[in-house]
Amino acid sequence: SDPTPPGAAVPLPQRQEPVFAASFEQDINGTCLDAALWPGAARGAARSANGVLDLRQGGYVEFAGRPEFELTARLSVSLWLRLDTPTQMPVILSHGRWQERGWFLQALGGRWRWHLGGVECDGGTVATGKWLHLVGTFDGKQATLFENGKQVASVACDPNRAPWAGPLLVGQYSGGVAESYQVLVRIADVRVYRRALKAQEVA
Repeated sequence: SDPTPPGAAVPLPQRQEPVFAASFEQDINGTCLDAALWPGAARGAARSANGVLDLRQGGYVEFAGRPEFELTARLSVSLWLRLDTPTQMPVILSHGRWQERGWFLQALGGRWRWHLGGVECDGGTVATGKWLHLVGTFDGKQATLFENGKQVASVACDPNRAPWAGPLLVGQYSGGVAESYQVLVRIADVRVYRRALKAQEVA
């Protein structure tokens, strides 16, 4: 047959707002994209109390995975936390498995770890008894970690971008829930972006 008419592609504007957000002010649910409810499931002693997610007695919150969580392109995650009791190697926010696929934020060896598909970006100082703001970004070539608005680590990388089929966990390790990964903490304002936040935005 005759050739079809030529097609034209037009780039869509980059979405500035987070694709996922969970404030934990009223409950353990989050919202995705156009404010659609994305329910969270409380595990163990996890609860929403006094405007935050309270994990000081253990537990975690599980959200079903979404394509927007994947490490296929640019990505940023941010949250507030207050670590009250140190534990072995607590995982704060996780959507992946170490040295494989996906990503997570962890406290390890007195520093923060921003792990991306087999790549480590470690820096900052793990402190207890005060609120901290953590942000991990990936612009396609560089992983960067921010603590309280200041850059504390950055590494050039080409992580494994294969999708991670598991859930998003707040307060535990998605690669295998275990006591060693439990974090005794209060968490607020978790956000996932499909872009790399700029340093001035983080500040």
